[in-house]
Amino acid sequence: MKKYLAALLPGIIILFGGLQTALADERIDSAEGSQLLALTGGIIVTFGVPIVEGRWRGLFKTGAAIFAAVATLIIPLILGFTWQSLVIFALAALSALATEIGVQVRSEPLDAGVTADGAAVVTSLHPEPQRLDAHNIR
Repeated sequence: MKKYLAALLPGIIILFGGLQTALADERIDSAEGSQLLALTGGIIVTFGVPIVEGRWRGLFKTGAAIFAAVATLIIPLILGFTWQSLVIFALAALSALATEIGVQVRSEPLDAGVTADGAAVVTSLHPEPQRLDAHNIR
């Protein structure tokens, strides 16, 4: 459960923040409801897709979060703009930023310094860490 809680908790906080914002005027209009659906979809996809290999490791995760943020911006421009819709967009944009930061944290190696005999210690939170050879080269 600890493994998934770190990913789910920020999504739940963002979603409930958006819901609370939408309910600030005691009703959820069609624009706010559509924004909440886009935000929820972005959170679900972000949680469900893997980190990919290659140049942009967060292609699907961050891409889905950015798509959701753009959707939360476009929807109120079509259906009617309120201050609540602006706050929901800000939450979606913050979620996209946090998603990319999370991808970077999980995929970049961490330099833990050197051991007593001078060998480099490199750790990674990536599921398949890269190994160093005898010359400390990946």
